Amino acid sequence: KQIAKREKMSLEEAGRKARYDAFAKTMKKYNADKIAIAHHQNDQAETFLYRVVRGTGIYGAGAMREKDGNLIRPLLCEKKEEIVKYLKEAGQAWGEDARNQIRNQVIPRLEMINEQAVEHIGWLCEDIKEVTTYLTDQIEESFLRCTKPIGQGFEINCDQLLLETLWIQKQVLKKVLEETAGKKKDLERRHIEDLLTLVENGTGKRISLPYNMVAEKNYQYIK
Repeated sequence: KQIAKREKMSLEEAGRKARYDAFAKTMKKYNADKIAIAHHQNDQAETFLYRVVRGTGIYGAGAMREKDGNLIRPLLCEKKEEIVKYLKEAGQAWGEDARNQIRNQVIPRLEMINEQAVEHIGWLCEDIKEVTTYLTDQIEESFLRCTKPIGQGFEINCDQLLLETLWIQKQVLKKVLEETAGKKKDLERRHIEDLLTLVENGTGKRISLPYNMVAEKNYQYIK
């Protein structure tokens, strides 16, 4: 609670920060280069559903990754009951996170519709992650074609950007906002839409964006 208050974040975010800070400290203590997290396939399904109802985009829908920097999740392909069965047979105790609505109510209901619901959500997450890996390369190529660094921000070539597909246009603009702001928090879908409207409309218009960012269009360029 103290961390949440001090850092101005939710209790859940503060709990996650405290856990991962402890993991990092332990990794340093033992001179290790990896932290293995016990997330499993049921956790993956919960994360996917939680992000979907919170309003995630395609990248968030991929949920958790098997490798994320120095974090690894070797159990992500295994269902919870398979892990629990193994632990019981081995006489090994284990701990569990506090219960939540998705775990208690939503997933059991989905398994009533199809007992393989958790596994199928896991497969979908894998497909999404493979697709987003490819899309990341496409976004980077388009970003380099359509923008160039200028001062503390970027110059956007609107004519070049409009040659890209609509989804790529939005992702390039999202990347411009994130790199200029130096953060992702508080940058919302509506800010990307506002910037896209500026790209499509006439010259001489100017909009204000979060973190004191300003975008102004002159002829085919936005700065």
